Amino acid sequence: MSQTTFKHPLPLETSEAILDLLPLPDLLSFGKTCKQTRMDVRKYKERSSVGLLVSGSTVLEFFNREIYNGDLDTFCNIQHCKIAGDWLISHGYSYRPKEGQAIDFDSSFSETYNKETASETPEDADTDEYKFNTVVNIWNFMRSSSKIQLIATGGAPLESIFSFHSTNQSSACVMNVFTHRAAYCLFSKLTLEEKTTMLIDIQAPLNAREMYPIQKYKNRGFNVIHYPDFRLVCDPSSSLSALVPRYVGDRHCCRVPFHQCSTTTSDIDFLEVNSWVMGYTTRFNTIKVSVLSISGIAVDCVFAPQNLAQIRTQLAAIRDLIRIGAVRSELAIMLIQTIIRDSHQRPITESSFWIQFRKIFNCVNNSGMSVHPATSQQLIELFMVVRSNYTDVTVDDPYVIHDENDVAKLRLIINIGPAKTRVNRVTLTTWARAFAAHDILIMLYQKM
Repeated sequence: MSQTTFKHPLPLETSEAILDLLPLPDLLSFGKTCKQTRMDVRKYKERSSVGLLVSGSTVLEFFNREIYNGDLDTFCNIQHCKIAGDWLISHGYSYRPKEGQAIDFDSSFSETYNKETASETPEDADTDEYKFNTVVNIWNFMRSSSKIQLIATGGAPLESIFSFHSTNQSSACVMNVFTHRAAYCLFSKLTLEEKTTMLIDIQAPLNAREMYPIQKYKNRGFNVIHYPDFRLVCDPSSSLSALVPRYVGDRHCCRVPFHQCSTTTSDIDFLEVNSWVMGYTTRFNTIKVSVLSISGIAVDCVFAPQNLAQIRTQLAAIRDLIRIGAVRSELAIMLIQTIIRDSHQRPITESSFWIQFRKIFNCVNNSGMSVHPATSQQLIELFMVVRSNYTDVTVDDPYVIHDENDVAKLRLIINIGPAKTRVNRVTLTTWARAFAAHDILIMLYQKM
């Protein structure tokens, strides 16, 4: 039987079609047959691990079954953009440079990558729509009337999506993501059931550029809220709560797995490692994250700040296990996902914190009193500081009073026991006095 020799590599689409059908042991064996197949398998693995995310109106179309005819927005860390761009070109897309970009993609990518300026702003008009500290360049690819934007991020792609949608799309309703494994709608009840969106990182007055996407979603039938009410901010069961961190794939997400994708890798989705928490200031609503690098995951991940200390400790142990070969990268990802979920196992409603804070929540919620979300979060933070510094904290039943102008004011008495630390009582009292400007009258009583 004569031996067949491949003088030229297979076209990329043909190679991927073959490799997609191979079980993992066969894929590894196939990569050992010759130099060309070894190269094909290596590049195939690289393409499978770039951590590229798809977001924007296209993903929203997938969930709400409507057609918007928008561009396809893809987010990829700068170090993997060459692989992603080459893949697009191999599938019939042509690179379309904007003003100021090199005429071919390889040169444009090399210029961006070599500058290593993840915190600097590219000199083109499109980038003005994004937060400057997360996006380093944007490349356009066209095939017929189909347009794909490859958005290069300096850090975690999900962090850039949070920033991108706050400044470009201006709302939470478009925070929906495709990975190679599944589709995720991060605020499913708000987006799909209530058809409501909340502005993120946007403050009045809004200019014409900021108003355009807001009006666009109003025209699509979405109700736009500028601030959530006290109930949504302080209710631990709310997807917008400042009390409880969120993670990708939690009960507030809608997850649609892609069952027909490749069988060569596990069902683990790197995106489900990420977590965040909602934050509220006097100027705008925001999403609070910290960024970490994790061994075994191609791109950086984001975590809710309150999870950070625990995750850092656990990651140190996991890195040691990976280094000595005791744990494979995929198992490490599973361990990290378990850490994230374990941090949410005990409901906050069973904690001693909530037993006392619920009195405040019920009083404000039942009275219909209007409380700004920033004030709500400050109240939570004050209560947490008091609880962390004093051995015994109880709340008398709060009540609402009305002043001579019929303005509702919340009267709150917090009883504190002996201090655990050298806490500055004057600071706490000053903080409590500041709430008077927000119609919340707080009194701290020291127990004897």
